[in-house]
Amino acid sequence: MLTQGQGLFYSGMLVMFLLGMVVQWYYRPYFEFLMVVHTVEILFMGVIGWYRLGPAIWLPLLGLWLLGAVVICIMHQFAE
Repeated sequence: MLTQGQGLFYSGMLVMFLLGMVVQWYYRPYFEFLMVVHTVEILFMGVIGWYRLGPAIWLPLLGLWLLGAVVICIMHQFAE
């Protein structure tokens, strides 16, 4: 079960991810740039989360990274 702090952190992480996807929609033709920005975004959340939750943060971040990579690939298809 998630504690209140963990739930708040995961909610904030999800909101940050979704806002990042909205911003990245405008730059969808630049596939390589978006992948680098998305990876840096996830790594930044990992560094912040490591101090709060420890190693329990890596599996949710891996899921977010994979989801984001798939969404970026789909957005890139719409750009062409």
